[in-house]
Formats: sequence, structure tokens, C-alpha cells
Amino acid sequence: MIVAAVVVELAVQSSKRSKNPESKVTLENYNRLRVGMKEIEVRQILGFANRRDDSIVPKISNLSHRYKVDEENFPQRCFWEDGEDFIWITLTGGKVTQYGATLDGVQFGDDVKAPLILETQEKE
Repeated sequence: MIVAAVVVELAVQSSKRSKNPESKVTLENYNRLRVGMKEIEVRQILGFANRRDDSIVPKISNLSHRYKVDEENFPQRCFWEDGEDFIWITLTGGKVTQYGATLDGVQFGDDVKAPLILETQEKE
């Protein structure tokens, strides 16, 4: 029974790590990213993001017919994922302002927990 549990656990771990051979979530593609790149340039490298976090963009639900929110100037974080590996970028004004990745358990670049809005320290 213990052997069966170990085999099942190994199968689960293996399936989490198995990568799509056609995945664009690679160290080679991560190394092509640069701060200042336009979103279209990132798409040419990585394709369309699996998900986008635009939670910082204000939502004006019942007033949206009267007010337009300029979403492009609010930071948005985009993620490309393959199993447990992922590449992320922060876009502001349509350009990359931060990026990072976790590939094969190794973190590259900025930490994904970095805030969407970088805090500036005021001089005293």
C-alpha cells in the first residue's frame, strides 16, 4: 500500500513538471525580454498571455457610460504558464516595466511578488 502511494505521488509530481514541447515558456525566450519593450514585441516572443491581472485598474461599473478610464496607463501583470513554470511581465503604458520568471524551480529577474506600483521613497 505504501508503494502504491509513492507511485501515485511520483506520477502527480511528474505531471506537474511535464512541459509542453512547443511551450514558449523557456529560459531562451525569457532572456529575449527587455524593459521598455512594447506589448506587441512580447507577444511575438511568447504569444498571448495565459492570464492578465488588471486588478489595479479602477472599475467604474455603473458610471462607465459617463467616464472613460484610461486603462493603458495603469500597470497590468501578464502571465505565460507551462506547468509550474511561468514568465510574467508588468505592462504600463503598453511597455514592459518589470519582468521575471520561475523556470525549473529557479527564479529569474524580479520577484513576482513585486508590487504593481513601485513605491518611491520620499527624501526627508
